[in-house]
Amino acid sequence: MRRCIIPSKEKKVLAISGVIGWDVEAKDVRAFLDDASGEDIEVQISSPGGYVYPGLEIYNLLKNHNGQITTRLMGLAASMASYIAMVGNHVIAEDNAVFMIHNASGFAMGDHNTMRKAADVMEGLSNMLAKKYMDRTGKSLEEVKVLMDNETFLFGDEIEGAGFADEITKTEDEKDKTAAVALATISIADCITKMKASEQNKEDLEKAAAFLNTESINQGGDEKARNTWKYCVCDECSYWEDHDVGKPCGKCPKCKTQMHGTNTKPTKGGQSMKTLSGILAVEDADERQKELDAFFGELFDADREKMVKEALMAIKKDMQSKSDSALGQTVETLKGEIQVLKDEIVESKKLADVEMEKRRMLEIKASLQEKEIVGNLEKMTKTVFTLEKVSPELAEDMVKQFQEMSNKLKAAGLFTEIGSSDDGQATLAYDKLKAKVDESLKTDSNVTPAKVWKNVIRDNPELYKEYLKER
Repeated sequence: MRRCIIPSKEKKVLAISGVIGWDVEAKDVRAFLDDASGEDIEVQISSPGGYVYPGLEIYNLLKNHNGQITTRLMGLAASMASYIAMVGNHVIAEDNAVFMIHNASGFAMGDHNTMRKAADVMEGLSNMLAKKYMDRTGKSLEEVKVLMDNETFLFGDEIEGAGFADEITKTEDEKDKTAAVALATISIADCITKMKASEQNKEDLEKAAAFLNTESINQGGDEKARNTWKYCVCDECSYWEDHDVGKPCGKCPKCKTQMHGTNTKPTKGGQSMKTLSGILAVEDADERQKELDAFFGELFDADREKMVKEALMAIKKDMQSKSDSALGQTVETLKGEIQVLKDEIVESKKLADVEMEKRRMLEIKASLQEKEIVGNLEKMTKTVFTLEKVSPELAEDMVKQFQEMSNKLKAAGLFTEIGSSDDGQATLAYDKLKAKVDESLKTDSNVTPAKVWKNVIRDNPELYKEYLKER
């Protein structure tokens, strides 16, 4: 149930602002708490959420703090940020804050075993979050699960009414739930895009799975959610090794890529970490061929790989009568030549990729312009381009979100407030309105751009009518 402890007047303030695990790291929270030395603290939260495991680590660091904790919701507390907010002995929400809860989400790629394990881990994490929300609000599990399934957004007084906050504080800022939730949605979408474009997702999922296993907090789940896989596999070079039960998979010792767990024994790659000299010394032809396949991996295309292997075999045959040191020196020379070839291939591929990326960025920007989307087109183009690498379907959904938000801004008379005048179809009347807005923002940096636009339109009706005619 909720804990209503009146916070003390003197507190140290910890600001959690930005993406959890990206902008906000557990090591910074630990340093802050060490400095606080058990004093009462206030945690001010303005975050769209972020990675699961850093969020769990930050929550536990705060939970073990000896002083009283007041959590204050400022602007947005969504996803993992909403979970961290529950650590407070006393939770305060500002009357224009947005609070969002949903089921845990993560990004995984692999066969059906990998995806099933990932789904079970997500379900276990969702149950853990639900338990914390139940403790805070006094709601039943069924009630909390409905809120999480529906990805519920609460605004201002609604946060206290639902039991997630103990107190609401009044602010002088404009209170518009529709606009606040719309901006929160954009912030959350940007957060998800940033996370999907990062290689940190698989490692985050592995650590979260290990946390579930260690803490035994998988409510209503089964043994599938525990990290009981048998092998750790690298998708990049096919290296694999036996999994150490109870620990997350580490990074591949060959190519440094984060490995993932599976119960299916890999059919290629292997545990061999032999050097090229060691591979050439293998007498069994079939075993030597397997080791060469694992060593070269995807470094060369089929023709180049065959050429290099034939050259190596010729050197091996020619050098059998020579000393091991001479063979080693020749092999090292060949390795240097191979590295040069590799560097040339990599550099050529980089140049081709850069050119393709530039062309695709221009295509995306042109498509946004054709849809008459207003706003910061450069930023929107980068967001869609990054998301396309992860999922074309998600990229299409993001374009639809941008178009819907653009239509709302036009209907509200806000024009290109979220971008710059260069991004929209600027007119003489618009430039005059924009100049007045910019001047007002320079003199008063505390007022929101949306409010300034509304005031300028109200105070300059004739200029606004002129703008509408020019459109």
